[in-house]
Amino acid sequence: MRVIVRTVAGLSAAIVFTAAALADHSDDLQHRDIVVGTGTEAVMKARVGVHYTGWLENGKEFESSRGLDSPLYFVIGTGEVIQGWEEGVKGMHVGGKRELIIPPEMAYGSKGTATIPANSTLRFEVELMSVERPPYIDIDNVVLRRMLEDGVRIVDIRTARQWTGTGTIRDSERLTAFDETGSLKANFLPRLKALAEPDEKLILISQWGIGSKLLAEMLAEGAGYSEIYNVTEGIGKWIADGYPVSR
Repeated sequence: MRVIVRTVAGLSAAIVFTAAALADHSDDLQHRDIVVGTGTEAVMKARVGVHYTGWLENGKEFESSRGLDSPLYFVIGTGEVIQGWEEGVKGMHVGGKRELIIPPEMAYGSKGTATIPANSTLRFEVELMSVERPPYIDIDNVVLRRMLEDGVRIVDIRTARQWTGTGTIRDSERLTAFDETGSLKANFLPRLKALAEPDEKLILISQWGIGSKLLAEMLAEGAGYSEIYNVTEGIGKWIADGYPVSR
């Protein structure tokens, strides 16, 4: 995998590599926000456009998008770029500028590239230019818990038998989405619209994340819901991780 898909030859920089004032981001990746953006947030599966410059530890600039016709575009979470970028750009907002210090294991490792020596720690300055959000957003239990604490509405789309069998997350709206044949119930959408407007944040949860994922796609693409969140591993994972349920 490569972060940079366009090579800018003959560039150098007299910038001294420094890790001062950097914050841990994931594993050994570090970041420092130079400018905090105020626009749309870069989330998993969003298509983002970034301008960047990259330096080696000795301060040598090895590539930059500055001066080119357009930013670099990629989709977060699809493996189009190195892991350090996947993790480092996520959470930025449009207009923001961030410094990333990426260890070799999250960059090009022991192989390196034509311009990057093996086992290099890299420094990037990344500016987030644009974000195209995915039709819905997958979330795990950590994000789910935070959103619930913020009061975001959650809809449990399973059947009454499943609700009784496992319990539900406290304050869940219980609204069965699919009938025995797997078809969307005729009264589901009118009842959902009575609960939540299309521009309201809404979390969907099913047993293992499959039904809610399908429904999230349907609501985003066919019903105009723009803030849909799908719990990727459902209430099954929530319970397995020891989180509480209500009976």
